Amino acid sequence: MKKIKISAVIISAVMLMTALFTGCGEKLPENNDPNFAVVPNIVGMTAAEAEKAVDDAGLILKTEFQFNSPVKEGLIISHDMEGEKRIGKYSVITAKVSAGKANKSGTTPSNANNFGKVTSQGDWIYFSGYESGIYKMRKDKSEKQLIIDAPLPVGLNVVGEWIYYTEATEEGGMYKVRIDGKYKKRISTVTSYNLYVHGDWIYYMTEYWGGKICKMRTDGSDTTLLVSDKCWEFVVSGDHIYYVKRDDKQVYRCRLDGEGKCIFSNGFIGRNLSLVGDKFAVSNMYDVLHVNYDGTGQDSFGTHNVQYGLLNGYKGWLYYLEYDFRDATKDNISFGRMKPDGSEKKTIHTMNQFRSSNPFFNVVDDWIYFEDQADNNALYRVKVDGTGLEKIV
Repeated sequence: MKKIKISAVIISAVMLMTALFTGCGEKLPENNDPNFAVVPNIVGMTAAEAEKAVDDAGLILKTEFQFNSPVKEGLIISHDMEGEKRIGKYSVITAKVSAGKANKSGTTPSNANNFGKVTSQGDWIYFSGYESGIYKMRKDKSEKQLIIDAPLPVGLNVVGEWIYYTEATEEGGMYKVRIDGKYKKRISTVTSYNLYVHGDWIYYMTEYWGGKICKMRTDGSDTTLLVSDKCWEFVVSGDHIYYVKRDDKQVYRCRLDGEGKCIFSNGFIGRNLSLVGDKFAVSNMYDVLHVNYDGTGQDSFGTHNVQYGLLNGYKGWLYYLEYDFRDATKDNISFGRMKPDGSEKKTIHTMNQFRSSNPFFNVVDDWIYFEDQADNNALYRVKVDGTGLEKIV
């Protein structure tokens, strides 16, 4: 009798354990059951390697980016399913991919005012193709790849896992797409060429060179009118917005909520605006005013041949386009740079470009990026000291 009781206890225990591991008594799947798959261990793989391994196993991979991780950029940090575990076929595995350092701002204020066709994050350069496509490449030009085939993308900003941009088409609108080209979404019907993303907010003008200044959250919500005046350009710096009002061509300042509006420049007629170190620079084609952040120390200097007044401040230097406005037969345009007070002026690079065109140049990580009209608007770059000219695409 005693042996029978012991056997009954053992049998009951086995049955209980089986129920716990099979879901209340369901039969464990056989190793060759076509409805189940084994989770591969993808930690340490690249995203592409992990996607192939998971796909080969009959499962689906969903990736999320994790920034500022000690794990090498591009490698899988972790995933939510234990390796070698048997789960239902076509189940979704979520993995975290190390993504390097995240930006707080998607571009510089100066690049935002110059069509924003090139920006960077971590070791990657993000740029627009002339007619279509958003691309990325390493800073050494390696691993060049198409992210998404978007028509006429401008105003590129990259913050964390998202690219924000405008499609300069008849339909227009502002969009966001993940840095791997997935989950494209239209977030506004406004076509804005002056797009500046800082933190959770997008600051933009409703029209290029003559629009009102607004802000909205990066998901497209909470649109707020900040400046009802029509403006030429604006920059965000600290807790304020500085802008050139189109009607009187003066520089004004207001807080990030649009309040506290006041005139910033005293009588200087300007059009283009840029940040240069601890100063602002304002140009009107023939003159440049440089002024401290508090509005003091205003000083201007004479003719310096800046075409269209395009300005771009970078590491204490003011970069610009120049041509000899005294000779209308010349189409050569040059990049130049100088200190905010007009000293140490130097021509960096000369290219063939028609004055009637609308050129741009962005300064990113010690390179000047521009389109060369003489080469079918191909994208080029040259170092800020004028050396190392090379074609990108």
